[in-house]
Amino acid sequence: MLTTPQAETANPVEQLTRAPRDPVRFLIAGIQMRVPICGGNVEAMTAQLQRAVGDYPGLDMIVFSELASHGPLHACMAWDPEADISIFRELASMNGVWLVPGSMFIRRDGKIYNQAVVIDPSGAIVGRCDNLFPFVPTEVRTADSRDFLVFDIPFVGRCGISICHDVWFPEIARTLSNLGVEVLLRPALTGTTDRPGEMAVVQSTAEVLRCYVFNVNGLDAGGVGQSLVVDPTGRIVHQGGQNPEIFCINVDFSLVRQTRAGAQPSRPSVQTISVPFDRPRR
Repeated sequence: MLTTPQAETANPVEQLTRAPRDPVRFLIAGIQMRVPICGGNVEAMTAQLQRAVGDYPGLDMIVFSELASHGPLHACMAWDPEADISIFRELASMNGVWLVPGSMFIRRDGKIYNQAVVIDPSGAIVGRCDNLFPFVPTEVRTADSRDFLVFDIPFVGRCGISICHDVWFPEIARTLSNLGVEVLLRPALTGTTDRPGEMAVVQSTAEVLRCYVFNVNGLDAGGVGQSLVVDPTGRIVHQGGQNPEIFCINVDFSLVRQTRAGAQPSRPSVQTISVPFDRPRR
């Protein structure tokens, strides 16, 4: 089943129009920052976003780590997630950037989901997706999902979202690649000793599927850092340490297309799809 949700536009509603630009390069900043166990991190995220915009003129997109705004505890989740999302929408619009503010726990139909949103430079929400495979046992009370998020950057290329633990399931990245994703954005919260193995999975995913993987991990309650960006040849473009940092990568979409020459996947015009596949039972 394919679904194409309508963009949740800002008020007043006006579709963003941008002049044609360099079609192959796109400047993405990852923000590796401390995440308090008790959450309440939106103000600190705002400060880091404004710093990134000031430090990197011409910035196109900013990506935060998984659960960056309210941390990893259900007890500290936002009572009104849409209020926080409204702040992020305003920040994206004010600064003219695409924004992926990590993810946050949300309540829906009596269940708790780990949801990421993508906001365009007009402040419109172009899509939402949930973590497909929540990490057990720490997220045993978090519901799983079936929706994939794929979205297009006008005049540039196609991106997709994969939240943290989902990278360990190759079917997910393969599905996104088959949908034409050229840059896989992966907010993560990895604080476990398997981070080196996860980094190897990130690198192999980029090389096998011939795409960029942009993996932003947090610090403290948000992870052990070591954020990673890998290009479609499998080369590590950036590997972070274990301190706060803002790292900016000029993504070359032409490199993706060059490595995929002769085997370019189809590019259906969808933003979110729901794929009926069986997942392992916990």
